[in-house]
Amino acid sequence: MIQSSKAAKALVAIAGLGVLGGCSLFGSDEPVIAVDRTFRGPPMGLTATDHVHVVTAQAPNPGWRLEFDRAEEAPGPTRALMTLRRPDPRLIYTQQVADLSAATSIDIEEPIEVFARIAEHDDRSPDGAYERVLIGIGPE
Repeated sequence: MIQSSKAAKALVAIAGLGVLGGCSLFGSDEPVIAVDRTFRGPPMGLTATDHVHVVTAQAPNPGWRLEFDRAEEAPGPTRALMTLRRPDPRLIYTQQVADLSAATSIDIEEPIEVFARIAEHDDRSPDGAYERVLIGIGPE
């Protein structure tokens, strides 16, 4: 009876890891990060507000959107994963540069590495590789 109790506890622990790990048997929520590729989208920069890093972008028209997807701990700087969404093709936009910004959850004191991907305006799939945009440091 003691052995079956230990086996049951081990089985529960393994099942719990599957739930906490995002059910890796059915796919992964882990983003694809192309560390060796440089982002080829609109120019992006980094600033700060209050106590967090803010990522900026200059889009070719106001239809673009900049979204902060999530922060990921990594060896070295914390990674900020961003998505730039293309304009809705059914709408008409003025041809003027639009300044976009999105606050992250990363404290201004922490070094940051920004990765971005470009997605269609209505695409909500987690697919698409994030490419390196820039590395920032905390205040000097």
